[in-house]
Amino acid sequence: VDNCYYWAGQFLDTGNQYCAGKNWAEPMYSGVFMYKSTDFMNWSFVGNVLPHIPGQRTSARTHILYNALNNNFVLWTMTVDVTDGVESYYVATTSGPNIAGPWTWNLTPLVTTANDFSLFLDTDNVTAYIVRTTAAHAAIEILQLNTSYTNVTASTLTLASSGSREAPHMFIY
Repeated sequence: VDNCYYWAGQFLDTGNQYCAGKNWAEPMYSGVFMYKSTDFMNWSFVGNVLPHIPGQRTSARTHILYNALNNNFVLWTMTVDVTDGVESYYVATTSGPNIAGPWTWNLTPLVTTANDFSLFLDTDNVTAYIVRTTAAHAAIEILQLNTSYTNVTASTLTLASSGSREAPHMFIY
C-alpha cells in the first residue's frame, strides 16, 4: 500500500503481570498495533489501530486483506475469552481505503473453537478464503469468505490426516 509494507499484530504489555498468564480474568494486550516500512529494515509506528476486544484476553495471528469491491481493508484475528479460554475469530474493517483506519470491530465472534489460520486472496482479486486448522489441529479446513470478507459462506474443503497440523497457509506457485 502506498509503496510501503505494513505489519499489524497484538502488543503484549510486558509490564503487565497478566502477560505471564497469572490471571486469565484480565486482558494481556493493549490492542492491535500497526507499523510500516519501505525496506523491511526500518519500521515506523503507525498507531494502535484497534483497542483490545472487551472480554478477550489476547488477539493473535492478525491478517489483513484489501477488499477491492468495497474499497476497504478487512482484519481477522483470533482471540481467547477471559472467562472460559474459548478461542474465536473476530473481524474489523476500515470505512475506506486507508489501511491506518479508522478501524471498527465487529464485536460478534464469527467462529468459536478457532485455531491457527491464514487468509488467502485468489488470483481474481475478489474471492477470498480462510485456511484454518480444526479442533485439536487434526485437519485443515478451507472456507470461502463472503464478498465483504467479514464472514464465511461454506466449507470448501477439509484435508484430514493422521497427526497434527499447525499454521496452515495457501499460496500460488
